[in-house]
Amino acid sequence: MSATKLVFTIQKPSPDRWIAVLSDSVQEAIITASSVPKPPLVPLLWAVRLLLMGASDAKCSWWNEPGEYRWLLTRQGEQVMIHIVWFQDIAGWSDEKGETVLRMVCYLLPFAKRLFHQLGQLQYRDGDMTVPLNEYCNLQEAILVFEQTNRGMQA
Repeated sequence: MSATKLVFTIQKPSPDRWIAVLSDSVQEAIITASSVPKPPLVPLLWAVRLLLMGASDAKCSWWNEPGEYRWLLTRQGEQVMIHIVWFQDIAGWSDEKGETVLRMVCYLLPFAKRLFHQLGQLQYRDGDMTVPLNEYCNLQEAILVFEQTNRGMQA
């Protein structure tokens, strides 16, 4: 799989609901989540930050009662394979038992920048941080380090 055009948006239609739309111009997935038991954006931010810092894979869950979307992220050089699976209930099933909702490859840096931008937009629209400020700043720092490291490798 090669990386393609990325569309990634996050919306907050109500205080306890989240919607993410991901597309690679061939396929599209609409992922929904509840803020119960906890808001979904911090675990996604952590997973993306881990990849920027060199981890080969990371994952997080978005709960949508009674089920769960699980984001399985695998870094492949400068690209990330995003595999999102759905579980009908939250029972701790292994990743392989989930129903594939989306499987796409995109470049990690634009994906991370898009997440950062979407978090900033949510803050601007809602007037409050959707993630703690220190986590937001840590993501920005990881993006900058990733850019500098890759720039150095290309020189």
